[in-house]
Amino acid sequence: MLKLVKQLHQLYRRLVQSIVESAEDAEPKLLLFGLFGVFGFPFFYFVWNYLFPQPYENLAIRIGGMCVAAPALIIKYWPPAARRYVPGYWWFSILLCSPFFFTFMLLHNQANTVWSGSLLAGIVMVFLISDVLNAILMLSLGIGAAFLAYSLTSIQPVPWPQLAEQFPVYLFAVVTTSLFNRELAREKRAKIAAAIALGSHIAHELRTPLMTIEAASHIVGGKLPRLLALDEAQASADDHTPIGGAERELLAEAPTMIGREVEHAFMIIDLALANAGLRPFGADESRAVDAMTLTTEALDRYPFRDQAQRQWLRISRTTSVPIQVIPLLFHHLVFNLLKNSIYAIQAAGRTDSGEIRIWAVPGHQVHCLHFRDNGQGIARDLQTAIFTAFFSTKTNGTGLGLHFCQSVMRRFGGDIRCRSVPGKFTEMILRFPARPSAD
Repeated sequence: MLKLVKQLHQLYRRLVQSIVESAEDAEPKLLLFGLFGVFGFPFFYFVWNYLFPQPYENLAIRIGGMCVAAPALIIKYWPPAARRYVPGYWWFSILLCSPFFFTFMLLHNQANTVWSGSLLAGIVMVFLISDVLNAILMLSLGIGAAFLAYSLTSIQPVPWPQLAEQFPVYLFAVVTTSLFNRELAREKRAKIAAAIALGSHIAHELRTPLMTIEAASHIVGGKLPRLLALDEAQASADDHTPIGGAERELLAEAPTMIGREVEHAFMIIDLALANAGLRPFGADESRAVDAMTLTTEALDRYPFRDQAQRQWLRISRTTSVPIQVIPLLFHHLVFNLLKNSIYAIQAAGRTDSGEIRIWAVPGHQVHCLHFRDNGQGIARDLQTAIFTAFFSTKTNGTGLGLHFCQSVMRRFGGDIRCRSVPGKFTEMILRFPARPSAD
């Protein structure tokens, strides 16, 4: 008995994890789902009630479907406290608006041609926006609930002969879409696994020579002052020209420059590993901190290429905003945003007038941390897509950086949004749930 309970618990956890992952993958499509629901329900009511009248129509259930789909239109504006309910909303809204609705209407219309085709389209739609496990579960529960609702709202018998005739078509749709869905999922997993394996291998291969270079720079840095002093003394004794002032200054700075470049390379490696999910972060590392204090720590750790880039920063430290985060994970989030801002400024050709403004705004329910640069900007139709895994506007981009940022913010109980005007600015807004003041 205990073993069965344990297996059921594991199955439940797997299902919940599958729902959450599917909801994250489907979130960019939720806006389309909202549009189809809000406009599709009344449009087809007009079609099937007036243009091509069907035996049965139900305005009330269509209005209910519109109400269910409407929140999807503003999914990106949901407050952080409500973000935790997105997977559940996504799951039940698809279940109600597709398999339940189409099956319910199919039964009331005695399984006629119009509604059998509509149910078939609904089945395909469910598999397009979900994985196989969730799709089959949605279909099973949705169709079962529709049969129950039909038995409670109709005195007509279930049209079993017509359903039996149509069943092979529905089964064919389920089997074929399941196979295609599984193949797409397999290709996605293979792509992610290959990227992770390649990233891990490259990181391992790069760390060894970088550590050698770093050690050599420390040795050179320790010996160089003495060597320069000996050169000056030897020049006085042998009457030869010593190394000039500019050259001496360049040599003296060389170990520091090498160390800075090595540090930057290590940061890029760590960032790539974190973006790919290869760096584990425990939940016990989470603690309450001040957002601007932690941001300043991250900026101090960031290895800027030169002092000119650091001069682009405009930081407002006047506002205290308490947040509950994993500090190291937050640092990597800041590194990603800062790297993107630097790239955007350079791409816009504004290295002489670059500006990266960072400030915090407290609120009763949501605290916001703003990152704004005057780089090249992001087109309006891409401002949601940039948070999707493997989507990148850069020539050599991996498409993991901003997806990582979104995943981290959701782990913190918040989210990240983009506001941009192409050619003028890009502003990333990190939204955290309001917390008690940090110590």
